Amino acid sequence: MNSSVFRIYKLTNRETHKSYVGVTKNGLSNRLKAHFKNAFEKNYSSHLTNSIRKWGKEVWEIEEIDRAETREDALEKEIYWISFLGTLNDGYNMTKGGDGTLGLQ
Repeated sequence: MNSSVFRIYKLTNRETHKSYVGVTKNGLSNRLKAHFKNAFEKNYSSHLTNSIRKWGKEVWEIEEIDRAETREDALEKEIYWISFLGTLNDGYNMTKGGDGTLGLQ
């Protein structure tokens, strides 16, 4: 796969059926590992990391839902998918997206 492609992904808790939408350039499995590391090793506090700690690693599935060639396009698509899927109000996103900071890991 082309590593310069931005992947917009959905991370879903199979127990709660709630999701998180993010952006990565480093592949889905690497991004999932980073979320787990943020939850268990770095002890970050967010809706997502708190849920990962509560439910454990086994209940999560990650899937690519879109892709983009540029950072700007990726962040616009992230905003769209967070809104479309409702993950700000009924999921694990804490912003409307497009922040462009942590999600590019």
